[in-house]
Amino acid sequence: MTTDNLIRKINNGDNKAFRELYGNDPSELKRNGKRYTGLLKKFQSEFGKKDVDFFTSPGRTEIGGNHTDHNYGRVLAGAVNLDNVCIAGNNNTNVIRIISEGYPQFEVDLKDLKPVKSEKYTSAALVRGICARFKELGHEIGGFDACIDGGVPKGSGLSSSASFEVLIGAILSELFNIFYNCAWTFPAFTDAEAVAVKGFVDAGINLFVAGQDIGWDIMSGASGSHGTPETQDLYTNYLKASFIDDGNNTNNKLIAKVDDPIYGTTATSNIFDIYGGYMYPDQISPLADATTIFYYNTTLTKIGAIRSMKGSAKVVYFGVGLEMVQNTEVRNDILNKTYDYFMEGVGTGEKTGVAGSYLGTCFPNPAHDFTTIRLSNIDREMVVEIVDINGKTVMSKQVMPGTKQIGMNTAILPAGLYLCRIIDQGSVLETKKIQVIH
Repeated sequence: MTTDNLIRKINNGDNKAFRELYGNDPSELKRNGKRYTGLLKKFQSEFGKKDVDFFTSPGRTEIGGNHTDHNYGRVLAGAVNLDNVCIAGNNNTNVIRIISEGYPQFEVDLKDLKPVKSEKYTSAALVRGICARFKELGHEIGGFDACIDGGVPKGSGLSSSASFEVLIGAILSELFNIFYNCAWTFPAFTDAEAVAVKGFVDAGINLFVAGQDIGWDIMSGASGSHGTPETQDLYTNYLKASFIDDGNNTNNKLIAKVDDPIYGTTATSNIFDIYGGYMYPDQISPLADATTIFYYNTTLTKIGAIRSMKGSAKVVYFGVGLEMVQNTEVRNDILNKTYDYFMEGVGTGEKTGVAGSYLGTCFPNPAHDFTTIRLSNIDREMVVEIVDINGKTVMSKQVMPGTKQIGMNTAILPAGLYLCRIIDQGSVLETKKIQVIH
């Protein structure tokens, strides 16, 4: 949203988002309205008018266990009602530029993320370190402009530096993932929007798109549709979907594909008609390397959602708008799983077993022709799988009670990052990363 539009949305603090953040005290709402508006105007004067987002991160205090975490202890912490507020927008460069109230402006060039000795104990060092870790985990990063109002006092014991770090992490997470619930809109995408979205995806930014009649509007060629070569390229080569049918009120369930490693555990929800008789959840089919993730019917013949990779970007497409998913918990679960997928991915995140440790070390790792996976606590039949970054199972071995280790022939796998996971009756208990090199 542009800075001008955000100023209007703030409405002097009288808005739903502010009441959820800061309560219902009129003086507190007005104070924060003035604070946010001033920050927006500062951003405009320094960086110009552009699409931006607000971010906020609270301070915290330790209720119990202060500093025991340094010795593997546990801390009970609570957020306080003081926050750092930031307005940030993508600048389409490889440089992060930050202005923080009371501090000089600084920049971090993302071309080189190695520690810089002269930045020690500075905010620039924190930003550089966060970006280095994001990159190490395989996440997309990029340049942005930001203005910060530090409401968490430095040196107050309220973790102002941690609040700053969380703020930077939130900006990187939000600006380099796109969630677009198209709902029921015509045209579903204009040419300008399609060009912009394709540019983002080509830059490695992950994309989530949902909405009924997107396929019909772009691909059907029917009277009243708005397909163009530009939008059709987006649909076919970026969403990687084939439009099958306009759909109707028989497409009335959203059922996860149970063996999908990202969405397979999502509960079933009804799809309901919120548009007064105009219910057209698109039936689609995956193209190229795209994977089915949801169906509309119990016989699993009508596909409603797919996911794929476009270069380094992850793309998820639903042929129905999330507003039509009747179960709110399912709707939120889809968004949460998508966010986790975008931020961690099948190939980068590790999951530690809760009931006990099952997967030991994988050696050698990185692996060339062969790797050995150590196991423990195998007291029943389980399955060990190797999964690629698209979520496809490329190897699978059944293990019996008492098994201590198994071998995997990695010579047949292309070089890249994989996930080794142990599965018990369909549930993933634990995962480990494996790098294959040749």
